[in-house]
Amino acid sequence: MHIQRTGNAAEQHYPNIRGWLLLVAVGVILLPLRLVGILVEDLLPAFSKEGWALLTTPGAAFYHRLNAPILIFEFGGNSLLLVGSLILAVEFFRKRKRVPLMIVVLLLFALLFYVGDYFAAHLLAAVASQSETEPVLDLVVAVLVCAILVWYFLVSKRVKGTFVH
Repeated sequence: MHIQRTGNAAEQHYPNIRGWLLLVAVGVILLPLRLVGILVEDLLPAFSKEGWALLTTPGAAFYHRLNAPILIFEFGGNSLLLVGSLILAVEFFRKRKRVPLMIVVLLLFALLFYVGDYFAAHLLAAVASQSETEPVLDLVVAVLVCAILVWYFLVSKRVKGTFVH
């Protein structure tokens, strides 16, 4: 391992992304791809003329009065996450000083969005018939992952020594 020491003995510079940051790097690469998949496969079909009419026209087979606001909320939130994740990916591999703050903000926004989406989706009658175990477990996992990564990016010496530009 190559560690450069600066003037202060406590400060260390890690020129390469290593350790737990490698797992984060994989996530930083995969997140925009996952978000594009969600937008293209799940949300854009609902915004087609036929899909929108089927979901938002009173009397239609899949109509619910909350479909339109929830779809717009999901599209907006996922679009913001996509833009943020693309900016984060560029800045992450440039090792910018602002990356830890960007990751914390993106993680907290994603968690709040996920929680909001979870509760909004449960307002729909169609979701009420689904199993409650899987979505709750997903929510618990999301909270734990967010808490661990936020803590890691706030206290890790490797993070402080890697993102220095």
